[in-house]
Amino acid sequence: GVGKEDSISARLFLEAAANTRDNMLLYTVFKFFEERNIRMRKNPHFAPGEGCDQYVQLFRSQFATKQQLL
Repeated sequence: GVGKEDSISARLFLEAAANTRDNMLLYTVFKFFEERNIRMRKNPHFAPGEGCDQYVQLFRSQFATKQQLL
């Protein structure tokens, strides 16, 4: 079934997490929504209409390994 987490705005939560400047909070929130995306759409990517692009870029800049950047 559809849980409450399926209908909440990923962008609002990612924005709030980013504004705290707490990298672990951003990591946790981002991974939570990736898991939600997998459950809902069978892939971890955010839909274009969700407005999460800047937070995807922030996440990558904070947590990407050198191997992922190659």
